[in-house]
Amino acid sequence: MPSSPIAERTVLFNTLGCRLNFFESDGLFSSLSKHGFRSVEVGEHPEVVIINTCTVTNKADSKNRNTIRNAIKKFPGSQIWVTGCYAETDRESIEAIPGVAGVVGNTEKSKLPVMILEKKGLIDSN
Repeated sequence: MPSSPIAERTVLFNTLGCRLNFFESDGLFSSLSKHGFRSVEVGEHPEVVIINTCTVTNKADSKNRNTIRNAIKKFPGSQIWVTGCYAETDRESIEAIPGVAGVVGNTEKSKLPVMILEKKGLIDSN
């Protein structure tokens, strides 16, 4: 049960790593905002959390796992989506973490907004 009500159509990005990830997170937010999503305000409980990962080192992989687990713990009931290089290289491990709604590798990253909207039933998958 969330500690505070989930704010509908809100998204929180946690972007790790390179400048490209930050650029891509901005593009993903732009796509979601066209469907009525907005960034969470301080103190709000996001409906969707997107973690855009990096995997340059073992330390980065550890940080990715901690970031995912912390988001699940901090935002129960939110959809937690993981994308980026770590999602590309270790999909199975991420999918095994209870509370992760979806894992999207780099090759599918541009489809992430549509996947989120489909999962929420806001658009038809056909």
